[in-house]
Amino acid sequence: MLRIESIEVSYGGNRALHGVCLSMEPGEFVGVIGSNRAGKTTLLRAISGLVPLQKGEIYFDGQPLSRVPAHRIPALGIAHVPEGRQVFPGLTVEENLLLGAIVPSAKAHRAEGLEMVFALFPRLKERRTQLAGTMSGGEQQMLAIGRALMLRPRLLMLDEPSMGLAPIVVEHVYEKIAEIHRLGVGVLLIEQNVSLALSCIQRGYVIETGRVVLEGTAEELRGNAAVKEAYLGL
Repeated sequence: MLRIESIEVSYGGNRALHGVCLSMEPGEFVGVIGSNRAGKTTLLRAISGLVPLQKGEIYFDGQPLSRVPAHRIPALGIAHVPEGRQVFPGLTVEENLLLGAIVPSAKAHRAEGLEMVFALFPRLKERRTQLAGTMSGGEQQMLAIGRALMLRPRLLMLDEPSMGLAPIVVEHVYEKIAEIHRLGVGVLLIEQNVSLALSCIQRGYVIETGRVVLEGTAEELRGNAAVKEAYLGL
């Protein structure tokens, strides 16, 4: 489904990604882990067309994405939940969700989409007329994920969904992410909390200073001495 071949990305002359390669099969749950400023967010932004590639190519269902404008990417079935949630604070919960169904194929199924999101996140149904800016951080994270699901994506990209949330809220959010994956949606997760990521992904990539330095199954990464020392505190 997703194939990334030796991409390089720079910001203002500073290289952020160096020859990164990654692949995902349909419906797979893959994580990209690493420390802050390792290049994880840049990777998702490159897939979404928000930053240009200097070298390499990204393919989705065999189609190269480097020449696809960013506003056309969602129509391919790729939804991106950015770091920091970025909901529209002056709009209601329902208005935020409806904005997620922006492409024609999703607009035709908005009612079904709302029903599915409200079933997954009952709290959002209770607050459907509430302004998003008045909600808690956890509720806004649920809303951001729900808005992405309104697109009816085949690939859901999540950037640090645990950031700034209390542990009990993180647990709830990750239960819902696992449920979304069980529905058949492919999930590409960016997460600085390595222990948390390894508890739910099937395969993972470790990025350091813009380079993939390790990849393997979740079990392989948990058992890797370097991962234990650098990220798990063991």
